[in-house]
Amino acid sequence: MALQALARAADGRGAASSLLDTIGPIIRVTRFEELVRWSVTAAPSEVAALAPGVAAAAAGGDAMANAILD
Repeated sequence: MALQALARAADGRGAASSLLDTIGPIIRVTRFEELVRWSVTAAPSEVAALAPGVAAAAAGGDAMANAILD
């Protein structure tokens, strides 16, 4: 869900989010395009490893991250 939320934010269909700032360091990416390339080959366990970044964004008040966790 975090990847979908970031895609919507990147193309203007969704609200801005700090998710890339919190999950980017986990997978060593800084731009949405890099995240897309990473996601093509990411194993389910690698995607699951993004959860702490989503939680960190939610703790920082990111509405999109909070919606993912709800």
